Amino acid sequence: MARPKKQPGEPDVRQRIGDACWELLETRHLRDMTVGDVTDRARCNRGTFYYYYTDLNDLVSSVLERELTADGSWPAAVFRLTAGQEPSENWQKSVRSIERVRLVMDRGGMGLVLAKTLEVAMRMWTTVLCPDGSPLKEEARLAIEYSVSGTLGLLALAGATKSGGTDAYRPALMFLQSNAWFLLDKISAAQNVSENELRARLAIVARIAESTKP
Repeated sequence: MARPKKQPGEPDVRQRIGDACWELLETRHLRDMTVGDVTDRARCNRGTFYYYYTDLNDLVSSVLERELTADGSWPAAVFRLTAGQEPSENWQKSVRSIERVRLVMDRGGMGLVLAKTLEVAMRMWTTVLCPDGSPLKEEARLAIEYSVSGTLGLLALAGATKSGGTDAYRPALMFLQSNAWFLLDKISAAQNVSENELRARLAIVARIAESTKP
């Protein structure tokens, strides 16, 4: 199948499909969404959808990854905090990322969120800790899994309050900060890397991310 063409002056079709997914999730449970709902809202045909995605779960996984790897996302905030820095933007930017992750959880996608967040977190930490391509030590993996699971649990609880905004997510944001100290201690010990060296590596990653922002 040929790559779908972009019409002059229109957003990229993948962006339209992703935007349509988020808009639908505002009012619908995942089980009630269909590919037809997405394509109607994105103004594209089913063939275009299936050019990029195998099914709805693949679409949701993709938009989640974009949200979790963007500058200002909560995984990026953990990196900066562990490096001893403040996030590049204020907490409100992290709240937007958290709101979207929580939305998918609230719409029946807890399993998708957990799987994708763990995948992203493990990839980010492996890049920093294992530049030679070796696997993470088991103790480091367990610390990262604890971090991700604990944060998602707090997000689910915050979402259940239905109050939204920065105040609703303040416990999760505070957990991110205390988690940074936990991760620094556990990961440096597990990987046999000093805390100063780990901070230095994380700071390099943070500077690269900052310099490549559009």
